[in-house]
Amino acid sequence: MVYGRKTYQLMVPIWPEVAKTRLRQKASIEFARTFDSITKIVFSRSLDSAEEAIRELFVGILRTEILKLKQESGKNIMAAA
Repeated sequence: MVYGRKTYQLMVPIWPEVAKTRLRQKASIEFARTFDSITKIVFSRSLDSAEEAIRELFVGILRTEILKLKQESGKNIMAAA
């Protein structure tokens, strides 16, 4: 999953906690567990370092880096703006 800094910082505090609880709707819990388990890649010009949940932190040109990621083996890339 590819994120911009703002979206990443909004989602990270919420979904890992939802994954741990049974008090939410089933769809929310399933999304939270998926979010918690997938590789996260963040594009940012303002973050200084990657948190543990981030595989990579890119500060380069978005298009160039996405094209490089598409060359890697693995599943589809999803972007969250």
